[in-house]
Amino acid sequence: MSFAEKSTALQNVMKNLDIGDACVLRKAFSYSSILKQCYESRADPVGYLSRTFRYPLTLLSAMFDSGCVITGPRALGFFLPSSSEDSAWTFFVPGYKESVLDMVNVLEICGVSWQLDAAEVARSLRPLGTASISSADLECLNSRAESLEPAAAENLLGTELYGRLKAYKEMNCGNRLNSDACHLSDLEKPTLGIASEESAFPPSQDTSSAREALSVLQGYIQTSSGSQGVELIIGSSYSGINSCMSFIKDFYASHVQCFISGWCAGHMYYTQSKDKHSSMWRPWPGQKYKNAHLDVKKYRHQGFTFHRAKRGGPVTRSLRDSQSFLLDYGALYRSFIRPSHHALLDAWLAERRDNIDGISWTEFDGRIFSVHDTFESCYRQSRMTFASHSVDLPLNRLRRLSNLVALNLTEPDALRAESFRSSIGPPAVGQKWQLGALARTGKVFNNLRDATPWSWAL
Repeated sequence: MSFAEKSTALQNVMKNLDIGDACVLRKAFSYSSILKQCYESRADPVGYLSRTFRYPLTLLSAMFDSGCVITGPRALGFFLPSSSEDSAWTFFVPGYKESVLDMVNVLEICGVSWQLDAAEVARSLRPLGTASISSADLECLNSRAESLEPAAAENLLGTELYGRLKAYKEMNCGNRLNSDACHLSDLEKPTLGIASEESAFPPSQDTSSAREALSVLQGYIQTSSGSQGVELIIGSSYSGINSCMSFIKDFYASHVQCFISGWCAGHMYYTQSKDKHSSMWRPWPGQKYKNAHLDVKKYRHQGFTFHRAKRGGPVTRSLRDSQSFLLDYGALYRSFIRPSHHALLDAWLAERRDNIDGISWTEFDGRIFSVHDTFESCYRQSRMTFASHSVDLPLNRLRRLSNLVALNLTEPDALRAESFRSSIGPPAVGQKWQLGALARTGKVFNNLRDATPWSWAL
């Protein structure tokens, strides 16, 4: 058998192995250059993302800068092959203005088309005089309009949409957020129907509780195998910023509690998941796991078994213990940036590794009771933002890895997009998405914070 044939055969074996088994095989035959090459391909997130997204390295570098992660079924598919082909891609980004803008922009450059309900409503109102929109979208738009003078709000949203928003605010329907209590006749013409279908924001008993919900941008991407769903979940509420790990801890079951970040991938319950076992967590009072029964049915067809989490504890866990799995691939950027920037990359990676080492969570009474992050505790509430302290920050805090990756691009590249620039640093020329455009989507509450040099903390 020739070298090429051996390599192809091993590659086919390796790509179907769980990531942990691939790592064990690589260590057992450390002398094999063919196996080393095959393992590096299996453990490369760029290759995994390239099956769906254009410019996967640019996407990863923007995730590195912003602290965005891919989580849920598509992250599980990186650890356990063939476990998530029909699932949407779920991205979670902490709710900082610059971080959200960077992820919306980079995902669009990488091929995602966003579904913008509010924009469609505005277009429909002009020729038709009627349109439907969810009460949650109206609350998002209203959160932005309330912070502006009337003239500025009308300029931002457009005359048609702003007029209907005013009518919505003035409706005497008791609870605005109860869509079933509002009728089309309650609004002056042209009419704006309040959609009753489920949205990313479940109906709540008051406006303030709706504003505590996470904002979600929905989109899709066309691939050779068809259209795939994409959602960007924004971790921000009026009570503060939601971290990636605090979001993941609230998933309904352990097998999907995993993530792919810009420099590492982690699974909180890898050992049991690789054996196709999953613990289902007890919900908190008032908490509902939407569509969990459908997910359980899907994974049971794949051979997973589910059991209720044990009501014992407390037990403290971390991403470095024997039940978890952590893969560090931060070094992959070295060949895509200038040698003079390697020391800067090493410093950034050292901080991020400290962040991971400081993360732990506590299992208690059938639930993940809390996530503790020493790094986040120190820096999440920092008042030193890029918007207010850019002149005071050292250069290594202002630089963005995604910019360094783009600047080192000398010719067209399937992995990198020369057009992407972070919203932190020099003004980004030609970037489509700015805060005004984001506000007009009707999907993002006016509760984003200014980014800090530590916004990337997981």
